[in-house]
Amino acid sequence: MSTPVGHMLAAGTVYQGTGPHSLNPVWMLAWIGVMANLPDGDLLFGFFSGNPNLYHHQWTHSLFFGLVMGVSAGLIFYLIRSDSSLRMGLLTGGAIISHIILDYFTCDSSPPYGLQIFWPFSKAYFISPVILFPDVHKASDSGRFLSSLFCLHNARTVAAEFLFLGPVFVAAWIIRRARQKRRPI
Repeated sequence: MSTPVGHMLAAGTVYQGTGPHSLNPVWMLAWIGVMANLPDGDLLFGFFSGNPNLYHHQWTHSLFFGLVMGVSAGLIFYLIRSDSSLRMGLLTGGAIISHIILDYFTCDSSPPYGLQIFWPFSKAYFISPVILFPDVHKASDSGRFLSSLFCLHNARTVAAEFLFLGPVFVAAWIIRRARQKRRPI
């Protein structure tokens, strides 16, 4: 799995591609942060049973989950009469799917290896044969889980995500700004 930092950079890139939003930028940042990391909410299910990794990389790491959440967000924003309902649906689904894509290309050092990308149609786990990002070291028991995340290996993982995803994010931001400047006022 990638880190929350990597997931935020990927979702921020998706945000750059969904155009201008009429919502408060602080609210948008919070929304992107939650949606970018929502699939890792499955760690909570296992956390309370003593093994945070017990349900990790299952149905919340599927394309179906990303699609359902994107459509749901679009409908909710439509019902509250937001002029950004389509963009919010695309942003939500895109942020979740970017999470899945990032995890697909990340080293997975604990079985079962990979993600259930095609759940509910398949319970098989898939992982890329090409690994772009190092894994995240994490304990498999709830008592040590949080403290295990703060180590030198995971700091290196964050650095690798910045090196790979940072330029992609900056390029998307520059392209978005250039497009905004060309639009007539």
